[in-house]
Amino acid sequence: MVDKTNEQTTEAIVNLEQALKLAPTYLEAVQLLLEIRLQQGNDPAVADLLNRAWLQKSTDPPYWLRIGELYNLTLRQKPSLRRLINESRIQQSLEKAGTLAPNDTEILIRLGDFYAAGEHPEQAVALYEKLFAQRPALPKIREKLAIAYIRAEQPEKALPLLEEVIIREPLRVEIYNLLGEVFDDLGRNETGHQ
Repeated sequence: MVDKTNEQTTEAIVNLEQALKLAPTYLEAVQLLLEIRLQQGNDPAVADLLNRAWLQKSTDPPYWLRIGELYNLTLRQKPSLRRLINESRIQQSLEKAGTLAPNDTEILIRLGDFYAAGEHPEQAVALYEKLFAQRPALPKIREKLAIAYIRAEQPEKALPLLEEVIIREPLRVEIYNLLGEVFDDLGRNETGHQ
């Protein structure tokens, strides 16, 4: 049974590599091959595959968005790969997607989320402000911008946004918690605000 499984895995690898030779930006093949290589524990093959995907000359924004996500997921799943993989490629991939599609809301939100989750709160603020100015009715944009303001140590700017979210969605307890944090940051000891 093990021999048959190994044989099938080897065949799958060969087929996926052939698919990538014919279509180097075929993301499904990249992802499947990446999963196999991760399961095998073949770190050099994982790094090589991601590097080959990175070196493609694609002008397709979703391609770069997905490559950034694959780098991120791979490093979260296996942090030891940081010695073989250039971690800055996550940000570079997402920024490339944003550059290729500067008006694509989904891509810009994901890039903003990446900035907000990392050590780039000012960049998250700038992106979310741009999105908020362009599409103020966009779901969750007020909340994302308010959280980015809090992380960028600008709680006074977060306050009116959180108040708007509470008016629109009064049952969201987590927003009241954020509002409490903002009051604390501003030196206010209020228990409520209208």
